[in-house]
Amino acid sequence: MRSFRWMALLATWTAMEGVSPASLQAAELRGQLDAGLAAATDAVHSFEGGLGKSPYVGAGPVARLALRGDAHLSETLVGRIVLDADSQRSNTVGLQEAWLGWHPVPTNPWRVRLKAGSFFPATSLETGYDSATWSAERTYSASAVNTWIGQEIRINGVELDLLRRGPLAGSPHTFGVSAGLFTGNDPAGTLLAWQGWNLSGGITGVGQHSRLPDLPAYRPDGPLPIQTRDVHLFREIDGRLGRYASAHYGHAGGLEVSVLHYDNRADPLRIEDRQYAWRTRFDHASLRLRLPGDWEVLAQGLRGETLMGPAAVQVDFAAWYVLATHALGKGSISLRYDDFESTDRDLTPADPNGEQGRALALAYARPLTGSLTLITELLGVDGTRPARQLLDEAPRQREASLAMILRWTF
Repeated sequence: MRSFRWMALLATWTAMEGVSPASLQAAELRGQLDAGLAAATDAVHSFEGGLGKSPYVGAGPVARLALRGDAHLSETLVGRIVLDADSQRSNTVGLQEAWLGWHPVPTNPWRVRLKAGSFFPATSLETGYDSATWSAERTYSASAVNTWIGQEIRINGVELDLLRRGPLAGSPHTFGVSAGLFTGNDPAGTLLAWQGWNLSGGITGVGQHSRLPDLPAYRPDGPLPIQTRDVHLFREIDGRLGRYASAHYGHAGGLEVSVLHYDNRADPLRIEDRQYAWRTRFDHASLRLRLPGDWEVLAQGLRGETLMGPAAVQVDFAAWYVLATHALGKGSISLRYDDFESTDRDLTPADPNGEQGRALALAYARPLTGSLTLITELLGVDGTRPARQLLDEAPRQREASLAMILRWTF
């Protein structure tokens, strides 16, 4: 229902701008199809309600499809909608984003943009600048940082972005700030606490639900029996607006730095339809560095906390990665190192939510044609999560996978 409210808001804004089908100036459809084979060590994948970290389940075919539609509704009003489908996800088709943007024509180095709808916060460096989807570009898997944001964080609200473009002012320095208000992200933190980090790169669609592991904590005889295993992550529970703010800096195209603070301001004592509100807040920082010799280095990190109930569940969390990419032959090779952890600080000893792990991904992307690229990726994950013992699994698990993916962009 709340998704329909946002759709009504977008329609109202369009009407106020005097937009009609006849005034549509341009429309464009882009897409990305990933299809291939993967083989992984046995683990119950997070999409299946397990505690696995790998993007794959066993051996077999994998596929993802994303479609992005852009429309220039007037000289200053643009719209975007992104749909995706993932063979690893049970509720296959999802809505990633749907928003309207007001982009007035700049008359000086300052650029002003206003966005309203459902969209991701501007955090991921793994996504291409003009990609059809929010998924990783240089690898097939995604970092733990961006996987979590793709699964649990969505801005259902408005964002104002101000950017001073250095080249238009005769300066090598570009800087900007953004701020936003949002609703409908009160359960954020549920997966991180009870399922933990993973590197699947999977994205939760607006209106979709995620399946939690079958842990004793929220079984009918557990300490938190109200919680259902099906979590609707983009639900509004307490009626309070969340907020975020970010700052960006770039230097002559070779350096980009950004910081962001997110706070959903949820009331951790509120419950609706067997779903708790979680007070989740975090700080995020990112760095992109382009070096001589066709080197590019990306780094992202975040640190925060999530709280549900009167300290019934309380988790501090942190994750970071560094990725280096270099041209090799007719393609490029990328190496990514991930580190992630969660620290359990709550008053429910029968519900351990601590975790510690690291991962290494090695990927080679070789263009075959202008629109086809073959990606080969080796991924290893080493993680320890005591909660696995509650499901008769070893706390420490080492997962390894190999994937060969043909990516078609159109």
